Amino acid sequence: MTGVWTEQRRKKMSETMKALVASGKWKLSESGREILRQTNLRTRTSEKEAASKLSSEYDFIASSNQVCDSIAIKDGAIYLIESKFKPRIRKDSGTIRITPYTNLTPIQARAKELAGDKYRVVEIE
Repeated sequence: MTGVWTEQRRKKMSETMKALVASGKWKLSESGREILRQTNLRTRTSEKEAASKLSSEYDFIASSNQVCDSIAIKDGAIYLIESKFKPRIRKDSGTIRITPYTNLTPIQARAKELAGDKYRVVEIE
């Protein structure tokens, strides 16, 4: 039964997938999670290569998930929106601590410096 299922799966695969299997880059026995991980890794590598080619043309290039949570467009202007929690008072094992959640990472701070008022930090409860 397993052999029949494998053959049916092979028939349903796209031509690209068949080529990858034939070349030995992917094996049919690998789990879907592993195939997805490999695909994501190739995508990230390709994106990094494209960004490095453009880096000479721009002041700053970073992945959008490193810089902000959302991108907003209003009247043709693009805004980078970062959501941060307001500072809170926490009680940990009898000690009262004020925990700041509003700190930007170094990449976010650089983006805010370059973008000026186009980089907005929104405090949330």
